[in-house]
Amino acid sequence: MNNSSLVGGFDVSTFMRILQEKQDKSKPAQVFLNHFSALCFHIENDSQAKNLNTVRYFYEIKEGSCKCDYDTLRKLLYNCWSTEYALRLTANQDNNDFLGFAVQWALPQAYYSSYQSLNAFIQSTGATTSSHTGAIKKFAELVKNNKYPKTISFYCDGDYSDLKVVNIPSKGVKSSSLSRIYTPEDAQGQIAMLLRGTRKELAEQLKKDRQCSSKPILTKDKKVAKAFSCKQWAEIIKPSTMTTLFDFLYRLRLKANYSDVQMLIEAEIDFVEFHSCIHKIVSYINFIHEAYIAKSIGYKKFNELVINFPKHPVLEPIVLNRWQREISPLLGVEWSDCKAA
Repeated sequence: MNNSSLVGGFDVSTFMRILQEKQDKSKPAQVFLNHFSALCFHIENDSQAKNLNTVRYFYEIKEGSCKCDYDTLRKLLYNCWSTEYALRLTANQDNNDFLGFAVQWALPQAYYSSYQSLNAFIQSTGATTSSHTGAIKKFAELVKNNKYPKTISFYCDGDYSDLKVVNIPSKGVKSSSLSRIYTPEDAQGQIAMLLRGTRKELAEQLKKDRQCSSKPILTKDKKVAKAFSCKQWAEIIKPSTMTTLFDFLYRLRLKANYSDVQMLIEAEIDFVEFHSCIHKIVSYINFIHEAYIAKSIGYKKFNELVINFPKHPVLEPIVLNRWQREISPLLGVEWSDCKAA
């Protein structure tokens, strides 16, 4: 055989087949990367994303309105921040192979850091949640009632056969789950797909749970139904239960516990970008909740929480920088004043 027909020790046809197999195996992971890239692009290209004073709910929060005790807030936020630091420490490793193996831990860390900041915010309003499901439903309720910036106020509702994406343009937007993100329309198309995909996966799980229960949906012949009608799908996943960004994050947290994570680890994708996008999304979610809490307890008390949070020996002060550069100006406080408080 002519050596010119060899590529990496294989003949060209064998090499192309192996390459195609690797690309096929990487497609599901590339879809997840595209979803995270879309969310990141959407946040970073919204000029009003961090201008919370345009959000009526934030504008109307009064200092002293916090209904959660200081120590509970401290524990929840410190848990949130320490998890975010762990996530960021991994993201700072500029080694694609290392970051590929680290995906298994990054997905749960992303969810739990976001969840703890959400939980702290919910408790600051006087509400309580005893489960992840309860917190996710509360987030959906707050989204529906316009308590969040429009940047993350998108959701999906409707039954399995008639899904509707709200607060993100999707009609007429042509996008493939494997397409890279170059424009706002690309990002919007990806976000619409991740919402629909998350809601469909939730519906399939609810169907499985129902059909394995003591009260499954039956056919006319009294057999456990395998296919569902539109009415039966509507019974399984009620349109009033919205699917939001937090459902997507929770879905990925669960995937990290099962065989799906092996698909991510073995994929040939840009894991540096993957981890970077994950952290930016978590940072934005935490920014919102921290700002809401800071306004309700007052900048002096929140400043105390930030200053007393143990400093990381290696990483830059993520929380301190966010408080200094992004949140305190929203409260009308210069950093020099906030530091001295």
